[in-house]
Amino acid sequence: MSTQLKHFGLTRTKAWLWGTCLLLAGMLLSTLVFVLSPLLYFAISDSFNWRFGMPFSGQARLETTLRAIYNRGDALIDNQSTLLLGDSHLHSFPTSMLKGVGVNFAIAGETAEQLAERITDYTSVERVKQIVLLTGRNDLAQGRAPQAMAMSVARVLDQIPMTTPVALVGIPPLRQAEDVENRSTQEANQLLARHCSNRARCIFVDIESLADASGSLRQNYALSDGVHLTAAGYTQLAVLINCVLSQPQPNAHGDCQ
Repeated sequence: MSTQLKHFGLTRTKAWLWGTCLLLAGMLLSTLVFVLSPLLYFAISDSFNWRFGMPFSGQARLETTLRAIYNRGDALIDNQSTLLLGDSHLHSFPTSMLKGVGVNFAIAGETAEQLAERITDYTSVERVKQIVLLTGRNDLAQGRAPQAMAMSVARVLDQIPMTTPVALVGIPPLRQAEDVENRSTQEANQLLARHCSNRARCIFVDIESLADASGSLRQNYALSDGVHLTAAGYTQLAVLINCVLSQPQPNAHGDCQ
């Protein structure tokens, strides 16, 4: 019995030592990366935190800065402009790819829940020609259910005048994702399309052509992170959005693929 207890004690000690060594090695590696390349350190840290739905300082600074900039420019947006609202999928979208004048008020990393609160900052939503909305990926990444995310998008739609046309873009799928993740995206898009169909002058932009046969984001459309779009991906997304915006009387669902 005493031999077994002694063996158990040694095993626990070894496990503790190994755990301590791994922790110290991780801390040393993090410090080394920070010293040699601070930008890489913060990029890895932010990416890790985004994946696990944890707040990080870089995101907070980005949101605060962009909200201040957008608030200053809001009064300058006229009634011939197309306003873009959403997350990084639109934040990186060049407005020059849109037909007409585009103004980009998207914020990378933002959730639909946050956008539902932020949109109240802008009087421009009451006078712009039309709005392009693409949001929800960050909600899903942070573990929110598709139903909860879709309700946040519905709140955004509720705060846009019914006379303003809205192109509600589906959430692009992920590349090399777990089946459950892309099934969640598909369910979310079905809910978004339903909310759009219940609103006057809303047209849903189906992004099915961005996916391959398995339902994942096409390889040539995906950056190495498997989330964001390449130049080719944005070119295809622009085709889909412009097709919808060119329809004279948008309602319910676009026929653009």
